[in-house]
Amino acid sequence: MNEKNVAVIIPCYQQVHHLKRCLASVIPQLGEGDELFLCIDSADETLGDPEDRQKVNRLLETARELSPAKVKLVESPYRMGVSLMRDLGAREAKAPWLKFLDADDFLAPLALNFFRAVKLQEATRVFYGQQVMVRDNVPMEVRLSDMTVIERRNPLLVCPTFIRRDAFEEVGRFDGEIEFEEDWDLWLRVWQTWGLGVVQSFPVPIGYYCIHKEEREQKEKERCRTTRGMDVRQWFAMKYKIQPLR
Repeated sequence: MNEKNVAVIIPCYQQVHHLKRCLASVIPQLGEGDELFLCIDSADETLGDPEDRQKVNRLLETARELSPAKVKLVESPYRMGVSLMRDLGAREAKAPWLKFLDADDFLAPLALNFFRAVKLQEATRVFYGQQVMVRDNVPMEVRLSDMTVIERRNPLLVCPTFIRRDAFEEVGRFDGEIEFEEDWDLWLRVWQTWGLGVVQSFPVPIGYYCIHKEEREQKEKERCRTTRGMDVRQWFAMKYKIQPLR
């Protein structure tokens, strides 16, 4: 294992139909010392159909055949939510860098190779590239996030982002009580711990963020926008002394 090895962590809840594309974008890029964790949330529900279980097993067998990386299936028998499933995968990881990727998103070609090639500053704890916004399978826009807006809105999605595992653990991982804008909460803790000087970026595509209209609308309805008895942005305002946009 070397200092640029990556653990790719993919949480999946009722999105087995997207996994083939997601894993196909990841597997060819994995190298010796890298890791892949497929984290199935509410396994009895997500893999309740025997065909879905067989499909996932075949995908993982292919990953093990084609890649020298460690490949592991992590299952939760009950519903945990995306934050805790990401944390579950991260707890299994040994690689120094973590790459979270939702099951319906996918990596850009050569994303991991570029990450390995870029010269990181000594202080860097978070690295990100461009995210390609894909709506109904059509690429629409390429974005490079602006971290300076962190006090007003979520500046960065996880799909184009890498975070050092030790930094992720030091700031307390994802908050299991937050399911809406949980990534913003993580970046706020990074910012308040070290400032933005530990965040490095480069304008090259890293991740494709997919917006499937009907699925996303349903997912947003199901996600809880409150935490600890209040709106999650009110919680951010109180905890981090910021003024989020409404």
